[in-house]
Amino acid sequence: MLPKTKQEPEMKKFYSPEYGFLHACKKEGSLWYNLTDLCQTLSMLLREAEALVRTTRGQIREFNVRRQKITSCNRYIDQDGLLTLLIECRKNQANGYRKWIDDVVTHSLNNPSDSQALEEIPVDSEMTSYEIRLAYIDQYRKKQRTGKSKSASARSTSMQPSLFPQVKVQREDAQQACPPMRTQTSTPFVPTDGHMTVEDFFRKEMAYPEFIFHLDGALKSARQYIRTLSKKQQKIAQQHINVLKVFRGMLKGNAENLQFQPSEAACL
Repeated sequence: MLPKTKQEPEMKKFYSPEYGFLHACKKEGSLWYNLTDLCQTLSMLLREAEALVRTTRGQIREFNVRRQKITSCNRYIDQDGLLTLLIECRKNQANGYRKWIDDVVTHSLNNPSDSQALEEIPVDSEMTSYEIRLAYIDQYRKKQRTGKSKSASARSTSMQPSLFPQVKVQREDAQQACPPMRTQTSTPFVPTDGHMTVEDFFRKEMAYPEFIFHLDGALKSARQYIRTLSKKQQKIAQQHINVLKVFRGMLKGNAENLQFQPSEAACL
């Protein structure tokens, strides 16, 4: 165990009325999430969660974190361990919990300028742990009210009175929603954000037979796994498998156009 020293400088505290508190930090380029907080929200035993993370080779390390009036040592897991817990716990709230972690916690750690983390409250010797907890929750509510007021003022500023403002907005929206049709002489489609087309992926990154091999392996594993589910869950899982089978058939029909051309740029 780590000695009870000061809290990790990069430690951040997040709160959600639905999921409670979650401590997280970014250390040496990796994101770490408090295992105790995760277990409390997902109703899991700490030793059970730690065993699941270790079986999938997830990383576990320890950081000092201040909980109310006590500075204690806690275990943290990396993003692979977090994904393992959210999948294996099979709780109804796991999907919403994952979305909140992605949208709030992970986004805040990767973008400090847009962080939604709570500020550390100076601990008064006369304050109880319950009072400190309420102080953090009150801080969260104030942040929410401030954020709503800023967004409302921004909307009111952008909607200043002018001559026929609604008509202008509708015309601009119509032009964006219905762009002019491209002719046959227009430039080919180029994906945004640097993503490749399907053809470019199979030509530069991975050969079609290799991809089909992995896809068939995933389908086989999925068919074996759904046998352990209830009838209702099997029906939903089978729908997912059917979608992948349709995708596989589409690739098979275009196999002649997906010729791999190895180059120095290939990374797989």
